[in-house]
Amino acid sequence: MNKLIAAVTPGIRAKLSFFTAFFVIIIISIVSALYLNQEFKTLTQSLDREIQPLRKYTERIVLDLENISSSLLLIEDFRFRLKSKQKELKQYKKKIVRVVEEKSWFTKNVLGKLNVIQKDLINTRDKKRVWTFDTFYSEYITDKKINEIEDNIRSQMRDEKGNIISKEKFAYIQKFAHKAEEYRKKLEEQEQKINEYNSEKVEKNEKGEKVTDPKILSKNKEIDKKIEKVTKELNLTKIRMEESIRDLNSEILKFFYQGQRNSIKELALNTDLIRIQTFNIK
Repeated sequence: MNKLIAAVTPGIRAKLSFFTAFFVIIIISIVSALYLNQEFKTLTQSLDREIQPLRKYTERIVLDLENISSSLLLIEDFRFRLKSKQKELKQYKKKIVRVVEEKSWFTKNVLGKLNVIQKDLINTRDKKRVWTFDTFYSEYITDKKINEIEDNIRSQMRDEKGNIISKEKFAYIQKFAHKAEEYRKKLEEQEQKINEYNSEKVEKNEKGEKVTDPKILSKNKEIDKKIEKVTKELNLTKIRMEESIRDLNSEILKFFYQGQRNSIKELALNTDLIRIQTFNIK
């Protein structure tokens, strides 16, 4: 039995060989992992250096397009605000009233004929002259300022030949921004209406207990139906607003697309390692 165990059990040399091979495998694995990690970092840095110019150029284009879209939406927002605030701001205008005194008979008939005083000061009547001036508080934002901002944005939109976008094309693109802001305004009104309905509901009585009065409960149910109806309209308005914004971004992208492709070719940017794709989200 002892002989059988001695024959099966490995000797000191076998054990030493086993441990030596085990440690060699561990060392090789560690060295390989470190080498692969270093190679990965080197390749990543090399790739980043190659695609960085194109990536930065693409990021700048996307940012410019986003700024144009946001600016067009902001212009339409200003127009809606100006329309709603004009009546309110009139009360802050400064008024100056001047009373013109009537000249006497002697002044008009004697001094006037003798050319003692100027003729334009003779035939005056007793009346009030009123001037109105805008003050810091009455001047919100004018149509002139909005048009200046609009012209500035339009001058930034140039086609592949460097020509400024036509007024017709610009108006067509701006139409989507106008629609989006119309829906946004409608959305705000619907949200306000829901808040008003919620404030009309009576959940608890004066003692802080739940309402049990059938009339009040019936009224609350009617309010809930109104809220449900407005909520459906609100969700539909939100979808239409998002669609208008997508249409706006799509039209801006179409206008700049060919020009940016030409710019990438002219700059000799390497497009073999990176692919730029645009997606229609509709």
